[in-house]
Amino acid sequence: MKKTLLTFSISLLIAQLASATEATMPADKAKSDTTIYQNVNVIDSISDDLQKNMAIVVNGETIRALLPMSQLKQDSYPNATIVDAQSWYATPGLIETHTHVATQPNRQYAEFILNRQLYGGITTARDLAGDSRALADLSRAALVKEIPAPDLKYVALMAGPEFFSDPRTVSSGLGEVPGKISWMQAVDENTDMKTAVALSRGTWASAIKTYAKLNDKAMKRIGDEARKQGIPVWSHAHVGPARPMAVAKARVHSMSHACDMAAAAFTEEQLAKAESGELNGRVPVDLKSAKIDAVFEEMKTHNTVFDPTLRVEEWVANNAEKLKAQREKMAREMNKNPNAKGKASTKKKGIRAQCGFEDAVDLVRRAYKAGVKISTGTDGSTGNKDRYPALYDELRLLNEKVGIPMMDVIKAATINGAFSIGLENKIGTLEAGKQANISFFEQNPLDGSEHLRSVVLTVKRGSPYYRKDFVLGESGIPDEDG
Repeated sequence: MKKTLLTFSISLLIAQLASATEATMPADKAKSDTTIYQNVNVIDSISDDLQKNMAIVVNGETIRALLPMSQLKQDSYPNATIVDAQSWYATPGLIETHTHVATQPNRQYAEFILNRQLYGGITTARDLAGDSRALADLSRAALVKEIPAPDLKYVALMAGPEFFSDPRTVSSGLGEVPGKISWMQAVDENTDMKTAVALSRGTWASAIKTYAKLNDKAMKRIGDEARKQGIPVWSHAHVGPARPMAVAKARVHSMSHACDMAAAAFTEEQLAKAESGELNGRVPVDLKSAKIDAVFEEMKTHNTVFDPTLRVEEWVANNAEKLKAQREKMAREMNKNPNAKGKASTKKKGIRAQCGFEDAVDLVRRAYKAGVKISTGTDGSTGNKDRYPALYDELRLLNEKVGIPMMDVIKAATINGAFSIGLENKIGTLEAGKQANISFFEQNPLDGSEHLRSVVLTVKRGSPYYRKDFVLGESGIPDEDG
């Protein structure tokens, strides 16, 4: 018995000494949490140069160093995991700045979309309105790596009372009254804006989204109070009756949809007729109007990011009737749902500018030439059988249709996306101290957007997700894209 106790005591002492020794050892001498990706060609989204034959040193969730291979001293990291990148091309993790994964909450579908995004090189996604109950759970699961997904940022929505008959708001608020819930608030002149913004923050949203049926005064009140409380505003460019200039002057962080910018060109006569109810729907405007360019100048002044969603502009141009049918079907489903506490309707009031896909392309080109930061959002997804995310289409359109060089397209998908979220100090570039979000490609993305399909590895917060391990899975919904 004494021998047994003695043996136990000695074993315990050895274990304690080992533990104490490890605790006092330098970090690199203990069990290493360091990975070195070597022989990499780096596009860091800071400079305009491709940096060849580099090493990226990752410690935990952070980039510790980025340096030429000739300067790498591996004995400084004796226990590091070495990944020979075989001359792969590395960019900061891609950012999808306009997605919707919980308009009609379906966990299987959301995980399907997010999984495809992550294995496609996307490390951060910005969801611009849905059911925040579902989005909060998805955001948490992505953050703690319970599910393979980009970090998910989402919004609490504010709009005018008229908007909350939209079937999407009824769907995103099932069980509650849309417009009267913290993640979906109706705003009018009587709204206590301090409380409204605080309620939005209480949903753990990353931002407030302003959507529709808001006037100039409402936009200013939302923007002013949001800044006081330290939460950004992400907005549609046209939230009618407030037009793009009023939105830009509210100093929002980002403005979405290229064709919405055309609303800046409405004439006073058109606005008066719309106010009286005499004019409704799509109306022609002067798409070359200097009023539109003035909005771009205002955006540049405030560093507001433009999220043009060209992919959805193209899709809507080719599928207008399909979109109408989808909305009408959703309205019927919501009006039959016993949990719906709002009346869904697809009837629209007010005016929108006539604007086709080529017009949208021209508007983005003008914004780019004016020096406005462009980000990469899609407002949709590819079909359920497609193995790559919709973001690749957005990058292709920016390069091939708008004519933006691929170096700036990569910046749009990385550092500009980080700016749009307000996380430019944490993500969006490859440099020491930033979060270890990295996308690796076998082919050079600077040679064309089609080379994004050579994605081989995504690193999110230091964790590797190899493309060879990607499984498309089942979405759980009919095979539609949009």
